[in-house]
Amino acid sequence: MKRRVCILLPGENISPVGGYKIAYQYANALVRAGYEVSIIHSVYPSEGFPYRPPFFLNLGLGFVDFCQSRLGLLHEKWYALDPSIKCYNIASVTRDNIVKADIYIATAICTAHAVMTCAPKDSAWLYFIQGYEKWDVSEDYVLKSYKWPLEKVVVAPWLKDIVESQGESAELVPNSFDNSVFFLEKEIDKRDPSSILFLSSSYAIKGTEDVLEALSIVSRTHHIKVSSFGTCTRRKGAFTDYDYTRSPSRKKLRELYNNAAIFIGGSREDGFGLPVGEAMCCGAAVACTVNGGYQAMVDDSCALQSPIQDPDALARNIIKLLDDNDLRIRLAKAGHERIQEFSSERSEEKFVAFVRRFSD
Repeated sequence: MKRRVCILLPGENISPVGGYKIAYQYANALVRAGYEVSIIHSVYPSEGFPYRPPFFLNLGLGFVDFCQSRLGLLHEKWYALDPSIKCYNIASVTRDNIVKADIYIATAICTAHAVMTCAPKDSAWLYFIQGYEKWDVSEDYVLKSYKWPLEKVVVAPWLKDIVESQGESAELVPNSFDNSVFFLEKEIDKRDPSSILFLSSSYAIKGTEDVLEALSIVSRTHHIKVSSFGTCTRRKGAFTDYDYTRSPSRKKLRELYNNAAIFIGGSREDGFGLPVGEAMCCGAAVACTVNGGYQAMVDDSCALQSPIQDPDALARNIIKLLDDNDLRIRLAKAGHERIQEFSSERSEEKFVAFVRRFSD
C-alpha cells in the first residue's frame, strides 16, 4: 500500500513564492517515488498559535480565504502540480479537518504548530525549515519550535547551525535549480557590461531599499542600464531609472537573467536566496550581501560580497564589476560552474530519502 503524505502550507499565493515553489517541487518528486500526496493550504494559524494577524492584514487574509473558496487553486497559475495530488484550501487546520496521512510535512512555523496539535499521534511529523521565521513571533518562540517533536530538514547550512545550537539534529537538503528552466542562452562575454538586474520586493528583509540606494550611488559616476522584476508593484526609492517586469513568465525571467551582466542580491536575510542562484544559472555575475542564504551557494571565488544594509559597500562592488570586465566575466563563469552542483535531481533524491526513513 502506498504511504500517504500531507504537506501543510499557509494560504495559497497567486504569484510565485520561493518556499512554495520548493514545497510543490518535492510534492511532485514524492508522487514519482510512489507516495500518495495531499497539500493543505490554511489561511489562518491553528488555535493556540501565539500570532494573530493585525486588523488590516486580517482583512487581506480574509480576501485570500474568499479567493481560495471561490476561485479554486490559485497556484495553478504559476506551478504545475502532478494531477494526482489532492489540494485542500481551508481557513485553518483543526483535528477534525486535517487530511488523514501517515506522514505530515510542515513548511512553516505556523504549520509545524498545526501538525503538532492536530495531526494523529501515530503519524510521522516532519518540519521543513526554509527560513528563520522571527517576523511574526518572537525569536525565542522560533528557537522553541526547533525543539518540538518533529523531524527537521533544512535548506541551508546556516539554518542547520541554528537548529543544532538548540541541541537538535537536522538533515540538510539544499534548494536546487531546474536546468530546463534556468540556463545559459547568451554568452557571458557578449553581454552589455552595464546591464544590471535585481529583484524587487515589498518586504524590507529583501533589501530592495538598499539596492536602490546602491544603484543611486553607482549612477552618479557610471552609465547603467537597470532592470528589475518581482510580484509587487514597482518600488520607489533613491534610484528610479529602471525597467520593471511584474510577475514574469519563466521564459521572460530567463531572458531577464540572460540579458544581465550583473545581478544584485541585496537581502538582509534569506533562507536560501533562489534569485541569486537562478542568475548564476543564466550567467550573470553576482554582487550580493553576506547572508546565510546566499552563502549556501556563493563565496569570494564566484561573487563579490558586502555587509547587509550597507549600500555604499554594495555600490563599490557593483562599480568593481562595471570597471573590470575581465573580473565580471571570471566571476560569472565561476558562478555558473558552481551552481551546477545544485541540481533538482540531487535535491529531490535527498528529500525523498529523508521522507522514506519514516515510511516503514
